[in-house]
Amino acid sequence: MKKRLIALIAAIIIAVPVFATTASRVQPRWTLIGTATAVCGISDNTYAARVTASPDVYKMDIDVILYEKGLFTSYTEVSSIHKTVYNYYHTTEGTYTYSTSKDYKVELTVTAYTQSGQTETITVSNEYT
Repeated sequence: MKKRLIALIAAIIIAVPVFATTASRVQPRWTLIGTATAVCGISDNTYAARVTASPDVYKMDIDVILYEKGLFTSYTEVSSIHKTVYNYYHTTEGTYTYSTSKDYKVELTVTAYTQSGQTETITVSNEYT
């Protein structure tokens, strides 16, 4: 009985670090930026982005680009929003008249800055077909 209990404890001790290492590779680990989302509102002709960062962030450069898929599967920029905000959270929205026969992609790039000189740049995108 003792041997089984010791073997079970040893198996758990070995498995936990392996699971933790695998899980950390799956999730993006951003230091300054907590959440960043970009969406298309095709039904109401909008596209939007929302960013929430650490309270240490005093400035963010936000670029939201809307792309339309062309005939040969390449994307072309059709609208964009470029903002510099002095806050650690921001929501922005643009408008575009979508075609129901086209596919779209919205891409969000954020660079966050702290007073101590730390910076972080991330990019997220979503495709809409």
